[in-house]
Amino acid sequence: MTTPVKDQGSCGSCWTFATTGTVESANAIFGSGLVSLSEQQLVDCVTVDYGCGGGMTYDAYTYYMSAKAYLEADWPYKAVNQSCTYEESEASDVSLSGYTCVEPQTPDAMKEAVAQ
Repeated sequence: MTTPVKDQGSCGSCWTFATTGTVESANAIFGSGLVSLSEQQLVDCVTVDYGCGGGMTYDAYTYYMSAKAYLEADWPYKAVNQSCTYEESEASDVSLSGYTCVEPQTPDAMKEAVAQ
């Protein structure tokens, strides 16, 4: 399950789209419905990375372990770096309790991770 195709524009935020896509799908698979999450929240709030200058999905996953995700409708994508304006009371209930990094070219490890 996936949301419609999104466009990162001229912002180097592919890492946020990879993160929201996997979290959106996991959320749907585990029965909480398919929602479109805010990439802009990650651009603005994952301060260990560089927003539109690039980042790592595992940093965004780690962020989601301590902060709930906003919906795209509530924190729209602007394709520019902005200040983080996170307010937990305005976020969705989507968050992570953990994640697994899988080594490239390891199908068995991928199967095991997906089963979680």
